[in-house]
Amino acid sequence: MVILIGMKTLSLLLMTVALQAAEPRFQFRSFIQNDGTLMNVKLDTTTGQTWRLERTLTNRRETTLAGKATERKLDEVLHAKIETLDQYSLRETIMTIHAMNKIVMGKDVVPFVFRAPAAIRNENADNNAHQLVPPARQFGVGPVGVDPNTGRPFPQPGQPGQLPRPGAGRPALVDPVTGLPLRPGIPPAHPRVGGHRRVRIDADLIRIRNWDGVFQNISVLDLINEILNTLDGPVRCVIDENIVYFIPESATLTTRDGKTNKPKYEDRWVEIKTAKEK
Repeated sequence: MVILIGMKTLSLLLMTVALQAAEPRFQFRSFIQNDGTLMNVKLDTTTGQTWRLERTLTNRRETTLAGKATERKLDEVLHAKIETLDQYSLRETIMTIHAMNKIVMGKDVVPFVFRAPAAIRNENADNNAHQLVPPARQFGVGPVGVDPNTGRPFPQPGQPGQLPRPGAGRPALVDPVTGLPLRPGIPPAHPRVGGHRRVRIDADLIRIRNWDGVFQNISVLDLINEILNTLDGPVRCVIDENIVYFIPESATLTTRDGKTNKPKYEDRWVEIKTAKEK
């Protein structure tokens, strides 16, 4: 059987095959950096130019529509003096500020609370700038103690091995998934289960760092900004109707009007230049 194909149809077929066989001009790659964070890179296969994705959280502090009146109230309430809160955990900070607010606001005090979901949904995992990307591992393996003098893990209970020398210092906790030291506010990486990533940020681990001096005549609203700017963990704040929430950066929050508050990011591709190009 002979099939007759017109020249125009044949040209279209050849063009389609050529396009399918051609390599796409832009390729996208993801790399795990030394600190465990994910870096996204775009490569131009024609020119060799490369760009990295720079992602910035744009709603570190956000006020809901119902919380506008609460925001104004927090801006009007002044503290005559705030001593340094350096090294305070987030939980201690919230309790301290709430007690101080109660003195100046009385029965109209706006509660400060910390909310951390047990599991953060994974649909927007690419937007979670603080997340690690772990390889697969079995359940039940927790952080292990490492002797800072030898670099070797301390023996676990029931396992043979030498005990650490007296005075050797506190063991450094290491995430068995990534092999990286656990920093305050960054929990061990966990595998994804059922579309969820088992991540929990502890308000007792996140701390204020480098709190600069003493503040005088500072509003509660400005005080919230100072707290957000000095915390060493990925936290954001949502001012809702008669309540202030501190939540993990990537978490979602159901506000009092029934709406869902999510993190918002601004993406920008920044060209990676070589030393000569600079």
